Amino acid sequence: MGTVEQDLKSAGHGDRRAFARVYDDTVPYAYRLVRCRVEGTANAQAMLIQAYRQLWAQAPYYDETAMSARVWVLRVVDAHTKGRTKTRTPDNDPAPSPRKGRLRPPSVPRDDDAPV
Repeated sequence: MGTVEQDLKSAGHGDRRAFARVYDDTVPYAYRLVRCRVEGTANAQAMLIQAYRQLWAQAPYYDETAMSARVWVLRVVDAHTKGRTKTRTPDNDPAPSPRKGRLRPPSVPRDDDAPV
């Protein structure tokens, strides 16, 4: 198992397992960011899934020399949610635990649809 940066680069080459590790590492932070902007747990989860699908598509463009993988993920999630949400303060809704199954990683394209 590599670092989040290595996993994100591997995901950019179509490695689904590496993308799942990136998801596990970053989803608690990304979920909190989305919950600050989206009202309702179901809406936040739907927005988060859309954001991670966008991350899968953009993973080939990640440049580890520009910023850390975690920061890059949060910037993509932030950009995805801006303008689609209302500003609010987070409530006491806890961040999802990737191990407890509150959220599942978004489905990613089949291997023949994976980015090159």
